Amino acid sequence: MDGMILVKKEKGMTSHDVVNRLRRILGMRKIGHSGTLDPNVDGVLCIFLGNATKAMRFMEDKSKQYHGVMKFGSETTTEDSDGEVVHSCMVELPLHEDKLREIFASMLGKSLQQPPMVSSVKVNGRKLYEYFREGIEVERPVREIEITNFELVSIDGDEVEFIVDCSQGTYVRTICVDVARKYGTLGHMKQLTRTRVGCFKLEDCSTLEQVAKGEYRLFSVTEALSGMPCVYVDEVMKKKLLNGKSLYFKNCKDDLVLVRDDQEALAVYIRQEGDLYKCERGLW
Repeated sequence: MDGMILVKKEKGMTSHDVVNRLRRILGMRKIGHSGTLDPNVDGVLCIFLGNATKAMRFMEDKSKQYHGVMKFGSETTTEDSDGEVVHSCMVELPLHEDKLREIFASMLGKSLQQPPMVSSVKVNGRKLYEYFREGIEVERPVREIEITNFELVSIDGDEVEFIVDCSQGTYVRTICVDVARKYGTLGHMKQLTRTRVGCFKLEDCSTLEQVAKGEYRLFSVTEALSGMPCVYVDEVMKKKLLNGKSLYFKNCKDDLVLVRDDQEALAVYIRQEGDLYKCERGLW
C-alpha cells in the first residue's frame, strides 16, 4: 500500500508512537511521518506509507495552522505547561483585548526566531533537548519564520485563546512567550492543536481506532503534494525521467517542481541551470 493517510494524533503520544502503532495495525514496516508533533500537542499528522515515504520530506515546508491557548503569569523551562515554572508574576486583570490584538498584528510577516532548548533542532550533531536533559546550555541558531495569520479568539482570565497560521519550523510555544513579553508580563503555551498542514485539515483525519477499522482515506502522492508546482511530461520525457536524466522545462518559473504524467506523480525535479532541471527525488 502506497500513499498518505491523515491521523489525528492524541495528546500523550509521540509522533513515533503513532508510526509504531500503525505498523502493527496495517502490518507493514515502511511507514514514516512528516512534521513532528510534541507529545502534549494533538492534531493533524501526515503519515506516509510504502513508496510514498520518498515524498515525505516535500511536505515539510507546508504552512501549518494551530489552535491554542496561552497562559499569562508564568514562564516554564519548556515554554509550555509540561515544564517547571521558573518565573512567575501577578497579572493585572482583565487583559486588554485591544492591546493583545495590536501585539498579534505586529507579529505578522517574516521574523527571526530562536528555537527553545527543548526541541529537536540539531546543534553540532545533537538535538537541543539532549543538551537540555544534561543541563547544558548551548548557543541556538535563529531561523526565519513567517506568521501569515494571527487571530485572537477569546480571553478567559489570564488565558488567551488564539489561532495562528505559520511557516514550517515555527515554534508556537515561543510565540506565546513572545506575546506575553510584548504585553509586559510572563507567559507560556497551555495547550495546542494542529488544525491544518498545507490544504489538509483536522476534519480530514482519522483516529488510530478508525484506521484499525479501515475507516480512513488513502491519499495518492499526487494529492499529498498538490500544492507543489506541477509539470506534465509525455512518454518520451517520462522514459528519460525513469532513467534519471535531466530534463528541459521551458518557461518554468519555479525552481522545484513535481513532475507527473496523466496518471501519477513521477519525481521531484530541481532547477540545475536555466531551463535544465535535474532529478531531486524519484517517486516511482
